[in-house]
Amino acid sequence: MGVPGSYTEEAAVGYFKNEYELTGYPSFHDVVHRLETKEIRYGILAIENSSTGSVHQTLDLIREKNLYITGEAIQKVEHYLMAVKGSKLSMIKKVISHPQGLEQCGSYIRKNGWEIGTHVNTAAAAKEAAQKNDPYTAVIASKRAASIYGLEILDEKIQDNNHNYTRFVVLSGTKEITEGADKISLVFIVKNVPGSLYAAIQGFAENGVNLIKLESRPIWGEPWHYFFFMDLEGSLEDERIKRALSYLEIHCKSYRILGNYKKASFSMEVKNE
Repeated sequence: MGVPGSYTEEAAVGYFKNEYELTGYPSFHDVVHRLETKEIRYGILAIENSSTGSVHQTLDLIREKNLYITGEAIQKVEHYLMAVKGSKLSMIKKVISHPQGLEQCGSYIRKNGWEIGTHVNTAAAAKEAAQKNDPYTAVIASKRAASIYGLEILDEKIQDNNHNYTRFVVLSGTKEITEGADKISLVFIVKNVPGSLYAAIQGFAENGVNLIKLESRPIWGEPWHYFFFMDLEGSLEDERIKRALSYLEIHCKSYRILGNYKKASFSMEVKNE
């Protein structure tokens, strides 16, 4: 999702190398539609940020559209403030970016007292700013976006959290089990009885399975009803996993495996201050 210079494009380049031709689309829904119609083999979307949490639109679309996760990538996100040539930091009155970018730089924006405007994508915001040539409006995007669209960097690394990372998932319209898979994603809906959630996930603790993430999301069209999104470590071939999943079969109205794939390698640089 996005135009050249987006963080998603950087993640896609890092994950796929030169194996596939990359194409950007304006929105999450556009990517999903191309997967459904098989116009593309894989799609890559942001699913979680280390500062602002889950990207709920991605969680909801994966479940609603019966997509599968075949891999993941983790991209360090460093935000830069940029504007057209000739602009200065003292001239800025408004800053635009994707809502996540604005939120991740919230303290910096509030300190400067700027008006904000949202855009579908950080790099698309940079592209539009270059076209409009407004010296009073700045953009929050990647350093690469500034280079691509000829914008000047007014300030660098302005994110509130210096350990700011985004996790992206690689999606497919068909189920694939990645070689060396060690991470599982799934969704489930528990029965509407007391203790059903505890009973459903009890099997993971009893079988020594490490749960990485558990989050509830509202079910579209059913007010006050929820599904649960879960990430866990392991392979579907592991007997411990099979025994744990049997609890879901008993205590859930439904559940679906979203993917069994290779966990992204990740190392965080921590500096002593």
